[in-house]
Amino acid sequence: MRSSRIAENVDWLLVVLYLILASIGLAFIYSTSYLPSDPNFFNFSANYGKQFMWLFISLVIGMFIVVIDYKFYTSFAFIIYGLIMLLLASVLIFGVEINGSKSWFALGSIRFQPAELAKFATCLALAKVMTGVQVNLQTWKGKSKALSVLLIPMGLILLQGDVGSAIVFAGLIFVLHREGLESGYLIVGFGSIFLSIMALLYEPLVMMFFYGLAFSLIIYYDRKAKQPIIAMLGILIGGGVFGVLYNKHIVPLAPIRIAEFELNTYLFLFLPVLLVIIVGYFIFIKRKKWLPAAMLIFLMVGIYTFSVDFIFNEVLKQHHRDRINLILGKIEDPSGAGYNLFQSKVAIGSGGFAGKGYLQGTQTMLNYVPEQSTDFIFTSIAEQFGFIGSFVVIMLYVVLLLRIIQVSERQRSRLARVYGYGVASILFVHFVVNIGMTIGLIPVIGIPLPFISYGGSSLLSFTILLFVLIKFDTERLSVLR
Repeated sequence: MRSSRIAENVDWLLVVLYLILASIGLAFIYSTSYLPSDPNFFNFSANYGKQFMWLFISLVIGMFIVVIDYKFYTSFAFIIYGLIMLLLASVLIFGVEINGSKSWFALGSIRFQPAELAKFATCLALAKVMTGVQVNLQTWKGKSKALSVLLIPMGLILLQGDVGSAIVFAGLIFVLHREGLESGYLIVGFGSIFLSIMALLYEPLVMMFFYGLAFSLIIYYDRKAKQPIIAMLGILIGGGVFGVLYNKHIVPLAPIRIAEFELNTYLFLFLPVLLVIIVGYFIFIKRKKWLPAAMLIFLMVGIYTFSVDFIFNEVLKQHHRDRINLILGKIEDPSGAGYNLFQSKVAIGSGGFAGKGYLQGTQTMLNYVPEQSTDFIFTSIAEQFGFIGSFVVIMLYVVLLLRIIQVSERQRSRLARVYGYGVASILFVHFVVNIGMTIGLIPVIGIPLPFISYGGSSLLSFTILLFVLIKFDTERLSVLR
């Protein structure tokens, strides 16, 4: 009786989408290592054979998740979170280093990455925290509780050297925004991304000059401005425009040598004096009360600009810097650091509109694209089925994400709703970043395409993420605590 009731309440559309994406993954993992002399699909020593076994294990675990009592997840959310955080800390000591990241446990030929399960544990713990009666995202206490759940796994994963997996957790800020976090935090977040890109494209001192000029113009032409946000947006837009002009050599400010000093040196010495004069004039003569706040914003922008330059040159590893510079167009290295991206674009472009046909892709068959069964599996899809196949896969993800959001919104429980949005955020970041890096819009940071890329840890993690939501949805008429 209970099992039939659960089956009736299961959202079968989510299950079907999961099975379709996982089947697509199996088919294209097979295509990346297909040999006409050995076409056996059930070769369990090959990647596709291993992925088939992991899919079977994941389906068994998924069914187990659906049939056990939902109170297990709500009661043990913090315990699960704590155990996974312990694994993340342990891998720093007992883990093995692969591709520059010490984020794997290895037992013979079996490798396990706890960072994948940390995504599920963090979503569950965040949902549990958000159900607390004293958690209000309008207060600093509430913000600190919610953000601490995100920052702990991010910090541990960054210590492992796995920047890509750490970035995924930043996507959970959308969950907090849905639950009441002010839009200003999103504006600051996206503004920081914009500033980071600008700071990497142009010299910091030149950036400071552009921002100073933009700031002065905003003050002069917007004398009736009442909100500091206007000045901040003006600085961002003005700095971006002048930065492009400088980069295109329309405004050649530097480097120009004058008496053995570069013009940048004079800008660096002159800019503070100019800003002090402007600030003093508008504070003491014009009595502009909003100016100090705007000036503080400008100062923070300047500090952030220089900190980005420092982190890029002194903290990031060389291969990270090369990947970022490739995306920004500052270097071209199709035979070295840019080999993966170059081959990826060639494979995608060669697919054309309808593709070359299944098992007919030359780039795929000849293994020109590194990591083609994992991080770059989208290139195999694009080459063999072209724009049509790529569009179909993208639309499957769009439908999946929209359905997850729809399922989340119909929950009567805040815990289930927050968890559902967490699942949508994690999958969205993976989807956008993975496809973005294969076509050259985002630096190659090595995160898989959900349900499709080869990898037992990632497939199991995504399965648990999704099926726990499906379980919550079967109990949507109950009030979860």
